[in-house]
Amino acid sequence: MLINIIKNFHFLIKLVIRFYNLVPAPLFHNIERIKAFRRVFFYVNFEQIEGDYLEFGVYEGSSMVSAFYANQASTKTDDFIIIKNYLPERKFIGFDSFEFLSTIYTTGYCYNH
Repeated sequence: MLINIIKNFHFLIKLVIRFYNLVPAPLFHNIERIKAFRRVFFYVNFEQIEGDYLEFGVYEGSSMVSAFYANQASTKTDDFIIIKNYLPERKFIGFDSFEFLSTIYTTGYCYNH
């Protein structure tokens, strides 16, 4: 009985697969990255882990923006759990060049800019 139903909807399955294949692969990658950031920041904020977010090789900043908004989203409510009791202040710092880091390593000097 179930096989007959599936046979009748085979055209629908093919249609869904064709639409699915029209979606660019980078879009799926970005969605998975956002989901990963949400899971990470939910855990970090739920466990009240302090610390800043550092990203090396920022390039255009899309990962940095995703991480920032994932942190903001997980500080409100996530899966019916409210975690507003205590939220650590978190700075988001991005580096796009490793030249600056080699200067820090060789001189031992660091500055804010």
